[in-house]
Amino acid sequence: MQFGYAGNVPNSGRKGLGFHSIKVLAGDNDKDLALGKIEVDRLPPLKLAKEDAVIGESISLCGYPMPVIKPRSKVTDVNGRKVINLDLDITSVRQYWQPTIKLDEIKQGLLYNKKFNSFITQHPALPGMSGGPIFNMNGQVIGLTSANYTRKVQRNPEIQIHVENGIGVNLEEINRFLQTRNLS
Repeated sequence: MQFGYAGNVPNSGRKGLGFHSIKVLAGDNDKDLALGKIEVDRLPPLKLAKEDAVIGESISLCGYPMPVIKPRSKVTDVNGRKVINLDLDITSVRQYWQPTIKLDEIKQGLLYNKKFNSFITQHPALPGMSGGPIFNMNGQVIGLTSANYTRKVQRNPEIQIHVENGIGVNLEEINRFLQTRNLS
């Protein structure tokens, strides 16, 4: 498994750009969690909050939405043959912050048969943000983005509203994952 590091796009003047190997230290598919280690000193480690966010607390989803990454190709002539070089255009990718609030707790098995306790956020995560940290207003991790909860709500007989909310793995589950693997 590899991690592609493009620096702090668009300010990618950092050294060590490119792909780096990831050593997977632990994983739990049922809880949608994995922990990996990258042998590069680029960014400081994130700090976990001491307590879960409370309902109504301001939080922020964070990640790099994938829809803005586009394949691009370049056709060149090499000794009379057309050669197509494919790569990914990441020039429009920006770190994305989605301010939101914690709406409610979700017990294990309630939504999508998730096998972990989670919480629902007022705003959805963008595609590609899964696995990204969810921060409190002190910059501490209080969860990880897992999915979106999408449904239609009948407002009245004529109007149906499309509602999307984010789902985050809660801090308790993250800490339990780290403790049972002696990683905390």
